[in-house]
Amino acid sequence: MALTIERTTEEFFPKTIKAVMFGRPGAGKTALVAQYPNPLIVASETNFMSIAGKDIPVVRCNDLATYKEVIRIAKLPAEKRAEEFGFPVDTLVIDTIDELQTSLMKEKYGTLKLDFDGWAWIAATMGDSVKALKKVDDLNVIFNCHIKTTTIPGDAGEDIASHQPQLSGGFKDVLPGLVDLAFMIEPKVTKVVTPKGLEEVTQKWFICQPNDRYPFLKDGSPGTLPSRIEMDFETDYDRIHALVYEAKEGAKEAEEAKIAAAASAAASFAQPEPEQASEPEAA
Repeated sequence: MALTIERTTEEFFPKTIKAVMFGRPGAGKTALVAQYPNPLIVASETNFMSIAGKDIPVVRCNDLATYKEVIRIAKLPAEKRAEEFGFPVDTLVIDTIDELQTSLMKEKYGTLKLDFDGWAWIAATMGDSVKALKKVDDLNVIFNCHIKTTTIPGDAGEDIASHQPQLSGGFKDVLPGLVDLAFMIEPKVTKVVTPKGLEEVTQKWFICQPNDRYPFLKDGSPGTLPSRIEMDFETDYDRIHALVYEAKEGAKEAEEAKIAAAASAAASFAQPEPEQASEPEAA
């Protein structure tokens, strides 16, 4: 039998994004969909005000049969996939995977309080679905996921914020490891000079590297991405794709320069105004 030998050239690797986008409600997870190439939203939530008027196709999915059918079609070759969906699909967005998990638990068990076998079933069902979608080479797959914040007592008795995916059971800890990238969308209030004077504005950032606040994040190629990326909701997908795959000269440095500029601006606003030297009184 003749062996097929391949070489690991650039063409060997599919240049698609398999990622989890973590964020609180209203952070901008769904709004990003408009940037993805030929997206299809697999929706378990109902709020789409952020993409109203964008003409993005949506399939409602709150049961296992629908989810399995979506996965079956997604795994088809691109032309066959387009034929069955009725339009080209290059990006599949699960919005949100935590609400989908809740729907599947309620559908099968009628409750969110499961026994050992129930937790094993939902972990395997969710994990297997993510693995199946990750194997589709020519498809971007984005799993939007809420986070929840609780407080835990610190060593000195103070309350410490604890952030984690809003998922249930063991799947919560497994999901980031099943994809290539896991980002957090985080808002940050900064001060800017406008014609009306100094005003506070909310700027949003991708947090790209795991840290003490978000240890569940993941950079699939450590060192490829900066610690955070400023979002503009217009070019975010293209910039991340360039950083991950195209390795454009200066791309990472440009993003890091934005971080430094934002930090410098914030620091300058935090500095007190210098006192003016008083004029000596006339004799």
